[in-house]
Amino acid sequence: MGLETGTGIGDLVPANPLSTDAVSAGDDHIRLIKTVMQSITFLTGIREYTISGTWNRPANVKKILIYCLGGGGGGNGGTIDAYSGGSGSSGAVAIKLLDVSAIASATVTIGAGGIGGTAPAGLGSPGEDTTFTTAGPVTQCQAKGGINGGIAHYPGGVHARNISTGDIIFPGHFGMFGDPSQSGSASFGGQGGGNGGFSAGDASPNSGGGGGGGFVGDASSAPGGAGGSGYCIVMEYGW
Repeated sequence: MGLETGTGIGDLVPANPLSTDAVSAGDDHIRLIKTVMQSITFLTGIREYTISGTWNRPANVKKILIYCLGGGGGGNGGTIDAYSGGSGSSGAVAIKLLDVSAIASATVTIGAGGIGGTAPAGLGSPGEDTTFTTAGPVTQCQAKGGINGGIAHYPGGVHARNISTGDIIFPGHFGMFGDPSQSGSASFGGQGGGNGGFSAGDASPNSGGGGGGGFVGDASSAPGGAGGSGYCIVMEYGW
């Protein structure tokens, strides 16, 4: 019989080669089995990036799963006798499965968190994007940074979901309205800071969280909190 073809284990026929086939046919089937076996990959390594750097493909790594988290947006400064600042939103999450058989390296850029707005009433800045870029340049995976707080106590939104790049996109969490009864929270989407001595919260590094909004006071106010920087994980699959 002729040599069967296949790219996966399910394509192999256990009954082949036939006992009546030539020895060379058996040799061909052994080569086919080796080819199919090398198409199977296993998790061989995980690389974590908290700062920007370079990913270099290890030998025998064929595919990678990329997880990118954008930097969080900065919160707004509070006003005097009016509004506490709106907080920034968290950065988006982008996930991408990539065949790297012909890719030697890539640049990983970790998005910085947005800067908190000054007091009184200063606007925070948006977070920066986290990207995984190969030669070309080709942006293979991009998680957009979070949005800074809006005017007065209004929070940052989550439209970064619509302009990120990857197979799966999570929008992150929108910021919170400035609330004079709450202290600053620096997780995914910071909570607006309150009055009575409460201050805005800075998001933790590599959390992608939005910064809290600054508190409002009768005679003074506080600046907004800074957003957290982004993060990247590369999971390597080979043998």
